Amino acid sequence: MKDIRRLDSWFDPFGNLSVRQRAHLELARESIRAGRRAEADRLRTALGGELTARQRRQLDGYWPLLAE
Repeated sequence: MKDIRRLDSWFDPFGNLSVRQRAHLELARESIRAGRRAEADRLRTALGGELTARQRRQLDGYWPLLAE
């Protein structure tokens, strides 16, 4: 069952994102891996603008996982 107030799901830290939001998140992940931190930060800011305050805090908590 989805809790739309959260960013994550039972199985995925980013499971409640829309497909478009998830695509931007994955682009940010690849940008980090390619050493393009400024691009990743821009994508993070844009994504955060679409989220609730609670979801933004969750994104901040999960963000370090993107570099793994």
